[in-house]
Amino acid sequence: LEIEQLLCKQPWGIRRIGIWGMPGIGKTTLAKAVFNQISGGYEASCLIKHFDKAFHEQGLQRLLEEHFGKILKELPRVCSSITRPSLPGDRLSKKRTLVVLDDVYNPLVAEFFLGGFHWFGPGSLIIITSRDRSRREL
Repeated sequence: LEIEQLLCKQPWGIRRIGIWGMPGIGKTTLAKAVFNQISGGYEASCLIKHFDKAFHEQGLQRLLEEHFGKILKELPRVCSSITRPSLPGDRLSKKRTLVVLDDVYNPLVAEFFLGGFHWFGPGSLIIITSRDRSRREL
């Protein structure tokens, strides 16, 4: 897989891959295939389909509980939609985590959800699919 070769070239840290293109060309299919193939090599993993829609319908707290609650056992409550909880660093920041956010429209919402990428340990991988090439800059 070319994606695996790209991953090998990236420095060991928190790696990010953006998959962008027109609707229907297989971005989600590709991201899911990569997720299924490599998720076993991570301490924690999650795939969120239709991320922006899920974020706006469920909100930050529910998405965090649904996808990271199992990892963290207990999450702090979110006081408002503007503040992001600061998760205990020893619970997730040392874990090698795979996160796939599918169909990201607003990169700021994705970054907000991901905690500015500081929540994840070295070797973590974030894959984001989007219709808009500029979204890959996340």
